[in-house]
Amino acid sequence: MLLYWQVVQSRETHGDNVMPEPPMTSFLSLFIGSFNDPVLMVLIAAAIVSLVLGMLDPAHAETGWIEGAAIMIAVLIVAVVTAGNDYAKELQFRALAKFAQTMESCTVLRDGAFSAQTLLLMSLACLYKVVLPK
Repeated sequence: MLLYWQVVQSRETHGDNVMPEPPMTSFLSLFIGSFNDPVLMVLIAAAIVSLVLGMLDPAHAETGWIEGAAIMIAVLIVAVVTAGNDYAKELQFRALAKFAQTMESCTVLRDGAFSAQTLLLMSLACLYKVVLPK
């Protein structure tokens, strides 16, 4: 059994009972990582081949680059959209994880009485009464 002052002392000594949040993945990192998709790699290769062949063809020297450039623009659009979706998913997951932490609770013995505490307010020295569903 812990007394209230022991809980306060434990928090001052050891800190709150929370896991440090991992650093957020940057949008730039997600953007660069989106190019690891095999389909985008094939499209990039096709764009390079189209650019080279389009510029080397004397009959289409002025407009031969357009196809390759269009493919590269499409690849960039797909990469930006993919990175944006991944970034939004990560933000939503973090918000959901924070909300879930506030919902988790357990029963503790404090000052001789059982009380429900959220896991965010738990002390490292708490005694738990495990209640299993019937």
